[in-house]
Amino acid sequence: MTRSNRRAGLWGAIAGLAAAAMVVGPVLPAAACPFCSAVAQTFTEEINSMDVAVIAKLVKIPPPSDEPGEELAKATFEVSQVIKGEGLVKKGEKIETLYFGD
Repeated sequence: MTRSNRRAGLWGAIAGLAAAAMVVGPVLPAAACPFCSAVAQTFTEEINSMDVAVIAKLVKIPPPSDEPGEELAKATFEVSQVIKGEGLVKKGEKIETLYFGD
């Protein structure tokens, strides 16, 4: 076998291995850190973990307060639709809860 034939055979083997790696590589499962978890719950997971989930309309914004240590004022919402917990809340009912929006 001549030197050029050996070199061609070597490059052929390398090309064959590279082609095999491209074919087999994507088939192998991806490894992930077993200690890593999702950063936050999905919206569906949050709803499933609650007793009540509603769509509500903001009807009264709490007054602003700059006093340190003062309890946060609550906003008033009116329930437009009950998604979960029909026995605990009804459409049209007003609820008070914390609101951190504009």
